[in-house]
Amino acid sequence: MPTTPHRSHFVLLGFLAVWVISLSGQPLESLSSSTPIHAKPFLATLPLTFIENRGQWDQSVRFLARKGPHVAWFDTHSIRLHLGSDLPVSLRLTFDGASKGTTVVGEGRQDGHYNFYVGNDQMRWRSDVPAYTSVRYREMYDGVDVRVRQAGNRLEYDVLLAAAANLDSVVVRVDGVARLELAPDGSLIFHTDAGSLRPQYPAASV
Repeated sequence: MPTTPHRSHFVLLGFLAVWVISLSGQPLESLSSSTPIHAKPFLATLPLTFIENRGQWDQSVRFLARKGPHVAWFDTHSIRLHLGSDLPVSLRLTFDGASKGTTVVGEGRQDGHYNFYVGNDQMRWRSDVPAYTSVRYREMYDGVDVRVRQAGNRLEYDVLLAAAANLDSVVVRVDGVARLELAPDGSLIFHTDAGSLRPQYPAASV
């Protein structure tokens, strides 16, 4: 079906729908135009590979991406991030009101594979596990797909809309943020114990 992609990218973190956001009870603080904003680039790069879960991890995980101490888990309706550093931070982005029929699939299968031989129980070993260049949430909402991928030094996601689909249905709840601030340009600043994250405005294309 024809879709219209709306692209959002984040230099530091790479995940958050900026159209509609549930603040999950966190205070929202307005900034004056003279307030300096410092965003720590502690997550400059993430892996290009999204590894499928073939039983080597908890069954709630569909795909996983890892770079050093930083890990992203892709569940059916959420993305969990563990940002390892001197002050580790865990964030969870949940697509509220998502369809029960959502499926998560890999796109752009990469050459090669991964093997997992952990412990002595051979029944839990997994071999020839595939990896992909992107992950796609099909029918996250009615007529709305979400694709997550890497571009340069950031993760991007595309919200793919079918004809007559409603972008306003996309609602993301953010858990694990200590404080939110509203910048003069209308963007949000997420403050965590490990640093501040500032998403950029999305660019839409047809």
